Amino acid sequence: MDKKKCITLTVIIVGVIVAISIGLIAGSFESVKILNFGILVDNAKISIINEDNYLYLSGRYHAGLGNDFYQLPAKRVTIVLSDDKTVQDSSDYYENAITTRTVEGIPLTTTVSCQIRLIDEKILSEGTEQEKADYNKKFKRTLRLLNLFNKETYKPILMAILKSTLLDTLAKFKLNEIYVRR
Repeated sequence: MDKKKCITLTVIIVGVIVAISIGLIAGSFESVKILNFGILVDNAKISIINEDNYLYLSGRYHAGLGNDFYQLPAKRVTIVLSDDKTVQDSSDYYENAITTRTVEGIPLTTTVSCQIRLIDEKILSEGTEQEKADYNKKFKRTLRLLNLFNKETYKPILMAILKSTLLDTLAKFKLNEIYVRR
């Protein structure tokens, strides 16, 4: 092989190695959107990475190849049960109003709106180490209940919790009591 072909082949090989390296480095970065918290998950092992300090604020991070951020809203989430289109449009999650019965069997159509926060950043930023550790322990249990690896599961679970709580509560009272205590 002549010298010119060797140099050309060397340049091509070096170029390919540099391109692959750049691609691997660029592919190992992931981002967390604004107004979200991120939990770094190893997709191969299906486990949380860095369990001691696993919540990431919005931004771009070196996650590693095959890892991804599971993102949860950092803001208050509005959950609504209502038939009003305007109310539905202004909420994060909504379903139609539900019909239930009071203790005396009278049908009652119920509209409810509530706000929740999935992650309490005040404890994470201002709490003592013990408060943070307790919160992390409780939050990890909650993540298991919400099925961490199915990224949209927490929405229907939150709606189901709201509906069942509302139905159980309303079934214990008479219509007059509900109207007075609403």
